[in-house]
Amino acid sequence: ATERQHGFSAGIHEGQYWLSYFNFEDKTLDYFFSRGLQGGGYTWAGLARAGLELESSRHLYSIYFDPEGDYLFLDATNKDAVLAVIEVVARMVKDIDYREACIAHARSRGYLE
Repeated sequence: ATERQHGFSAGIHEGQYWLSYFNFEDKTLDYFFSRGLQGGGYTWAGLARAGLELESSRHLYSIYFDPEGDYLFLDATNKDAVLAVIEVVARMVKDIDYREACIAHARSRGYLE
């Protein structure tokens, strides 16, 4: 059996929604490293925040980002906020132009390490 290289987990606990995301794919990590980024939880948190801002998401202020070294973790006040982050991150994984726009925005706002 092969290990998953990236994925989401989400749930609800005591009325609070949560989400985690990881991406250990070599191509993704190489991409981030080539741009001077760590590629773990702090990178994904900064990019998710930037993506939500670029989308003018009404959910941005419903989310508390709490990244770890390798994983993006967040809490949210509602399910739609979690779904908005999943949509933004999934788009970044597939669309390099969008990822570049999120990186540029995140850097301009000081969201990246």
